[in-house]
Amino acid sequence: MLRNLQFVRSNKLSRALLYPLCVGLAIIGMLLVGSLHHPKVAAQTPAADVAQTPAADVTQTPATPMWCRVSIYQMAATDFDYVEGTFYTDFWLQNNCNNPDAPYTKDLYFWSAKDFKIRSQELVKGVGDGTYWYADIQGTFRHDWDLQNFPFDRHKLQIFIENSYPVATEFQYAVDRKNSVLHDPFLLEDGWRVINFNVDSYIRNYKTSFADPRATTDTVDVSALVITIEIQRTNYLSFIKLIAGVYIAFAVCAICFLLDASDSGIYSAILGLLVGALFAVFVNLQVAESTLGQIDSLTLVAQIHLLTMLYILIGITMETLFFMGHQGEWSINMKRIEHISEIVFFVSYVLINIVLIAAGYSAG
Repeated sequence: MLRNLQFVRSNKLSRALLYPLCVGLAIIGMLLVGSLHHPKVAAQTPAADVAQTPAADVTQTPATPMWCRVSIYQMAATDFDYVEGTFYTDFWLQNNCNNPDAPYTKDLYFWSAKDFKIRSQELVKGVGDGTYWYADIQGTFRHDWDLQNFPFDRHKLQIFIENSYPVATEFQYAVDRKNSVLHDPFLLEDGWRVINFNVDSYIRNYKTSFADPRATTDTVDVSALVITIEIQRTNYLSFIKLIAGVYIAFAVCAICFLLDASDSGIYSAILGLLVGALFAVFVNLQVAESTLGQIDSLTLVAQIHLLTMLYILIGITMETLFFMGHQGEWSINMKRIEHISEIVFFVSYVLINIVLIAAGYSAG
């Protein structure tokens, strides 16, 4: 009688635990599937504006009254801030202009800059019929750090330079590609390498006349430059640090399958371990988001966290079913079912992780 009473209580307890766990499993699954189709946030500095109206070379537009042939000597790109969406850079801007009245540093506009300063500058007039000037510019510029494929991500750090006056019909930039290079050694954030460096000129269009009573059109075109530093991550240590806790939690989950789920005391201990592992993965996900910043798309790091939480919930469900099977004395071989389920559970988790990481590497 006492044994039957214990069985009834255990059975009720198991069912009470099973129902909310199954509901939680379904919710996690729906969130995981729904997140896979979440739209990606657009970058703060879209390259589409650069490509929409390429500037003609000054040698092909002799009617252009003023032009400057520009070269960039890039010194550094450091202080990457994924949360604030910024990076620091230092570069020299050199201009050979055909007119002594060509725009100078006071006419420069950095629309993607959070803050900048011109540390030093010099203007040399009387160079032929024009002028030569240079300036050292340092500043913090905005960048949309898309970490969806972290740590296999690549980025194009872009610095946009505009000439606020005069308009593009009166002045244009041309790029001196021979003298636009990276400093050697180039100061770059640890764990990254430069895979491409480029400087382009283009015409930027504003859909307004800025209420200028002298304007003859409803839009304004200005000559502009874009510096592009394409970088690729080479250090995966930060990724390992963020994911290590997740895999340790899953290892705890896997070890729980080695315990005897037929004993009610051991079964209670197993549930405690699995719930603790689930909570640890959830906390680790919050730490990862605080490190990488809030990202609207589902990153590789988030996918691994959600997958692990899903599998821990499956593990809780499996252990509950095993316990119920042992206590109910079902006419089936529970040991064999446990053994097969555990192998499928572990192997499928490893394979899915390999697929996720390989997909991230390929997309990155």
